[in-house]
Amino acid sequence: MKTLKMLETYPRSMQEYSLILSSLCKTKKPRQQLYILRYSRHCDNMPRSLKKRTVCYVAKRNPTLAWSFFKQHYNYYFALYGEAQFSFGGLLECVTAGLTTQQQYNDVRDLLCKKLGRDRRGGLEEGSGEH
Repeated sequence: MKTLKMLETYPRSMQEYSLILSSLCKTKKPRQQLYILRYSRHCDNMPRSLKKRTVCYVAKRNPTLAWSFFKQHYNYYFALYGEAQFSFGGLLECVTAGLTTQQQYNDVRDLLCKKLGRDRRGGLEEGSGEH
């Protein structure tokens, strides 16, 4: 996607960067969405806040893909935003908001229990109905 390469040099402001990125993320093609997620993860020029926003933009269109990508790169996002920071909780919330099945809920719960420790449930209560 040539437009993404343009992001490395073109934007003159955060607003411009965000506008271009949000437009790109409106694609419904999973292959392009994955490319955008990978680009945001590897781009050194992209501000941290836009890396989070990119995952959230894709999650609105394709929650399953965004969750899968987030899960695969959990350690990267955790290192970037940290457990105690509000940003990580917001990222986790936007990535999981569109998940709708019990299996997906179980997957989120299992990952958080594994990553945060068996004694902590990462804010997920059994049977809460929130995904």
